Amino acid sequence: MRITSAGGFIEGNRVNGNLALSRALGDFFFKRNEHKSLEEQVISPFADVIAQEITDAWEFVVMACDGIWDVMTSRDVVEFVRERIALGMEPEEICEDLVLHCLAPDCTMGGLGCDNMTAQLICLKKSGNYSALVEACSQPPTTEDPVPKRFVHFEQASSVTLSAYDKTRYRKKLRLRLVDSVEYHYLKHLRNRRSSRLQIPTT
Repeated sequence: MRITSAGGFIEGNRVNGNLALSRALGDFFFKRNEHKSLEEQVISPFADVIAQEITDAWEFVVMACDGIWDVMTSRDVVEFVRERIALGMEPEEICEDLVLHCLAPDCTMGGLGCDNMTAQLICLKKSGNYSALVEACSQPPTTEDPVPKRFVHFEQASSVTLSAYDKTRYRKKLRLRLVDSVEYHYLKHLRNRRSSRLQIPTT
């Protein structure tokens, strides 16, 4: 493994117990092994690239930083975005919702939801008509990701909302940890525009 061979270690799913990613520009403190090339350092600046062919079945692509992926799985994000496209929300509104959804209510404590967050939504319907994408996302997806959900969603007023997929397949497996309320004191101007949600990991 590159990290250990360069003198690093994994602790708490983080490189050297600190970084949540293993490839990045910068972070020079992790690139000081004089016996290793840049590509072989604990944190590598060389990207891990996978090429995939975009087909007509693709609806959109979400590009986001680890501040998003630390909180939500890829499938969580796809479902989150599809639901909002189906409602006719604009891409920029969906990205804003996604960031707010991942944002911790109190970032002074650190941990999940306290990292920098960036998200881009790229719509791919070949017709170029957003209404066609809205219609497509109103239908069940053509493929199903078999990976179980890691999180359930909670409304601000502690009412639990589960998708039909959750109810039918994972109701007995999820142990819900309820909260009474979630206050976004510093985001009231945004909360007035739309309902914000907090995502809490199941224990």
